[in-house]
Amino acid sequence: MLIDTHHSFINRYKNAFGKSSALSLKLANLLAPEYKAHGAWIESKDAHRWLDFGSYGINFLGHTNAVIVNAAVDQISRMGLSSKILASEEILVAAEQILKYSGKEFEGVVFGNTGAEIVELALRVSIMVTERKKIISFENSYHGKSLGALSVSDSLKKYKAILNGFDVEFISVDNYGALESLLKNGNIASVIIEPVQGEGGILPVADEFLETIIALSDKYGTVSIFDEIQTGLGRCGILWRHLHLKQSPDIILSGKTLGGGLIPISALLYKREKLKKIIDDPIISASTFASSPLAGAIATATINFIVQEEIVPRVNTLSKFCFSFLQKELETSRIVKAIRGQGLMIGIEFYNVQMVADLLLITSKHGLLITFCLNKPSVIRFYPPAVISMDDLQLGLSILTQAINEVEKIHI
Repeated sequence: MLIDTHHSFINRYKNAFGKSSALSLKLANLLAPEYKAHGAWIESKDAHRWLDFGSYGINFLGHTNAVIVNAAVDQISRMGLSSKILASEEILVAAEQILKYSGKEFEGVVFGNTGAEIVELALRVSIMVTERKKIISFENSYHGKSLGALSVSDSLKKYKAILNGFDVEFISVDNYGALESLLKNGNIASVIIEPVQGEGGILPVADEFLETIIALSDKYGTVSIFDEIQTGLGRCGILWRHLHLKQSPDIILSGKTLGGGLIPISALLYKREKLKKIIDDPIISASTFASSPLAGAIATATINFIVQEEIVPRVNTLSKFCFSFLQKELETSRIVKAIRGQGLMIGIEFYNVQMVADLLLITSKHGLLITFCLNKPSVIRFYPPAVISMDDLQLGLSILTQAINEVEKIHI
């Protein structure tokens, strides 16, 4: 008797995670589990292959990057998690490396496990150091799904029924008047912003507005926080967005890429003079699983790979090619509303969500995995890894544009 393994997997998935999740896989013909991956490619157990241009931005350096995997294997064979009593050379080196490439104004780092965890720490520290409780965040923002991170995420404000503890004022990006008016009141603990708003629709924030946030925060005794969990470490064609600004924020947050595509790692980098008294308190910043030797080895290997392999210049080269290709091929498209982004953080906006739903089904059937922005589902995220070959990049772009043409025939 033959066993339908695909049917078995989908049924098991439905039983564990719900009918809608299983149905989405079935509609997209993703019937077998992902099994192995390398570089830009993922392969399922039944040997189907997909170019991975999604993954929520965590595989910026590709899957199973050999340099990072070797560093992880070497370390885990000796020690994985920390004793939390003795000090780790590996996490110290990671701290030294991330500070070395973050700009001279940053003198301290705290490691965490996830983006939301490190967002919580930044908000907590800003409230304690200023002795204020009000936060400024921005429309279309997203900072995570823990309670504090949710409360400063405008895109998730429909969940406010479960929120408490933070008094947050949301303003629009580039609203200089509202920003200064709120800061003048002297009751703002921090301003938190993504230099490119990711889940809100891949919306780059102008350098001038970022510089104004930093300057006014300094003027009114407020902590400025740049959430670079998605944008940092080269994704946008610069190691950190603040590096070509006139000033640096008080805190930058890192994650996603920092884990090298292997494990979750996050980091908070800060100016010691302004934040030292609070942030050095282990009751405030300690975390059971953070700052492990394994995390340190992976973070160091990741940072060194980005620098030594000149990933940032490569991102800019690939980005220029992507935008040129997309603008040329989609110039006359009647379903594409906008193409925008920075570096290899590219968004394509459509006129409605159904167009995106149809597009994701078609691209997955043709061997390309992309995702939509969680809080702006009419925008797809196009996130190729920086290590991709030009042939694979052209293949992914071709699949995408051909699929868009197919969707246009359905809707127009």
